[in-house]
Amino acid sequence: MAETPWGPYDNPLLSGSFGVLQSEAASRAGTADIWQALRINAATWRWQSQGGGVLPSLADLEQQGREILSAEGVTIQHVNQYRQIAGEWRAAKERLQQAEQGQQITAGEIWQPPWAKTADASTPARYQVRVQWQITLPTGELQAIRGTYEIGSPLTSLNDVIDQARGMAGQKPTSDMPLGSKITDVLDYEITQI
Repeated sequence: MAETPWGPYDNPLLSGSFGVLQSEAASRAGTADIWQALRINAATWRWQSQGGGVLPSLADLEQQGREILSAEGVTIQHVNQYRQIAGEWRAAKERLQQAEQGQQITAGEIWQPPWAKTADASTPARYQVRVQWQITLPTGELQAIRGTYEIGSPLTSLNDVIDQARGMAGQKPTSDMPLGSKITDVLDYEITQI
C-alpha cells in the first residue's frame, strides 16, 4: 500500500464512503453488515451518477457493489483500517458526550483523523464542531437541524465550544435555521481536529 501524506489510509472509495463506516461504527455493526453497507453504498452511488432510473433490487445492488469494491482494490485490510478509524471517531465522540458541560475538553474527546491537516505541532490547531440542534420554529414546531462550525481558538470547556457554535449557528449565510427560529436544545455534538 502506498504511503500518503496521511498514512496508509488512501483508498478513494473508502474515503468517500467514510460516512457509511461512521454510521456502522455508531450502531456497532458487525463485519457482514459493514461489508453489505459498503457494497450497497458503492452501487447506489454509481447508479445515481449514471442518472438513476429504476433502482436495482437489493440483491443486484449488492452484486454490483461487490464488483465495484473488487475493481477498486478494496481488501479486508483496507476496510479494517478504515473501520478502526471509525471506531476511534465513535470512542472520542462517546467520551466527549460523557463529559460534564463545564469540564475541560481533553485530547481524548477530540477525534483526530489521520488526514487532519493541523495535527502537526508547528501548525495552529483548528477544530470542526458538529452539532445537532433542536430548534423552535416561528410556528412553535420543534425541528432538529445539524450545523458544522470551525473553531480556530483553543478549546476550553464543552460549554464554551457549544456557546461558540450557537453564536455561529444563525450567522452562516447557508444556515439551515429558518428566520425567527430559536435554538432550544443541543441533541448531539462531536469535535474533530481538521
